[in-house]
Amino acid sequence: MIRPALFAATFALSACQFSKPYVAPPPPSPVATQVAPTAITATRALQLFDATCGASLPAFGTIDTVLRTNGIIGANQTSLTEDVSVRVQDGPADGKTCAMTFGTTDAAAGVQATFGALGTFKATPLGTAAKYRGRNAIVIASGETGRIGAVGYHTIRLLSER
Repeated sequence: MIRPALFAATFALSACQFSKPYVAPPPPSPVATQVAPTAITATRALQLFDATCGASLPAFGTIDTVLRTNGIIGANQTSLTEDVSVRVQDGPADGKTCAMTFGTTDAAAGVQATFGALGTFKATPLGTAAKYRGRNAIVIASGETGRIGAVGYHTIRLLSER
């Protein structure tokens, strides 16, 4: 009994004329082109390193909050405006490590001199390392690890306090 009524209603609607023709909605606007983050100076990199990795010592437990406060967000913890990324990882032998990679147009020697403010760097089995600002944490500078055009990429790591 229900089928004939449903058929009749469908047939009646198909014969109706709509007052306004169907107009498809406009296509979604294109996604804004993402602007590449800008290279930072070694001085800015040092400020960010202290404000993120250094500020979350001894074991980097507050790193997520500290990163957001400094504009570093996202799954891979990158800045949307500055060429910098920070990540915390558990090493098999080194314990927790906070690593920051940044792009700069500063000369490698200038970057090295700027990061010399953290402590006296020496060659160690872990790499070029220093005691972080007199604390029981070790900072390891990898130097320039790559280059894209005029931008040199550097990585600096901070091992949790022991």
